[in-house]
Amino acid sequence: GGLLWQQHNSREQVAQRFGLRVNLMGDFVTSYVRDLIDRELVQARTSLTGSTVNARDFSQAVAGFGYPAAVLLDSRGRVLQVAPNDPALIGQDLVGRYDHLHTALHHGRPAVSPVVASAARGLPVAAFAVPFDTPAGRRVFSGAVDVRRSPLSAYVSSAMSLSGTRIQLVDANGSIVAANQPLQGAVPALASHNEPLAAALNRHPQGRYQAGGQWWRYSSVPIRDTPWRLSAAVAEDALFASQADNETAGQVALGGAAAAGLLVVAAAGRAQRSRRDQQLSE
Repeated sequence: GGLLWQQHNSREQVAQRFGLRVNLMGDFVTSYVRDLIDRELVQARTSLTGSTVNARDFSQAVAGFGYPAAVLLDSRGRVLQVAPNDPALIGQDLVGRYDHLHTALHHGRPAVSPVVASAARGLPVAAFAVPFDTPAGRRVFSGAVDVRRSPLSAYVSSAMSLSGTRIQLVDANGSIVAANQPLQGAVPALASHNEPLAAALNRHPQGRYQAGGQWWRYSSVPIRDTPWRLSAAVAEDALFASQADNETAGQVALGGAAAAGLLVVAAAGRAQRSRRDQQLSE
């Protein structure tokens, strides 16, 4: 009983360390989002506050971030500039189509989108919108990252060295923002890539679930000020692999101690019987 209790505690400590690593990853993603929004705001106030913003200045501002798509809105939510360039979008109201643009314009605070199709090319992107004041009124600068080629995808692909770990950043709609596995579909969804994990996350932010004939341990953490949640899952055989040898050694030692104890008991019994037989003989 003592051995089983000790082994259980050891496994729980390993699982807690796994959850702590997921929390640290979540802190990094939160810092990345905040830094990106801060840099966007500095860039917008520096080069996008003029009474008019020409396409060249806007393209230079967007190129500094490496965004595949971006928009600049006026105080009424109409498109002033867009990248890639699409004259048909100039003057259109995008606030009604994208919640993060509505939040930035009408509530005056930065907003991060779930995975959406970009207005210019229809690619699955996650956008970062920042409002800023100009002599012509409030404007919104929003840049988007391709979910398949974003720095976040590169980070989650190398953030954890534990073999077989599945890491994904998922929005409130269940769409994958970034992952360490190849993504399929126009707007990739966690339910289509890993349905058991999606179902488990709907029940509880951390725990274990069964899939593919084995148990998996998972942990997740929300990313502050975004509609995103970072999660990671790993097979328990891989997570507790380092414990397996210690557990086997403990069981062997316990078996050896039990066998030695039985031999001592048997020897004591034989000695007692010998003394009793000798007494009867005398």
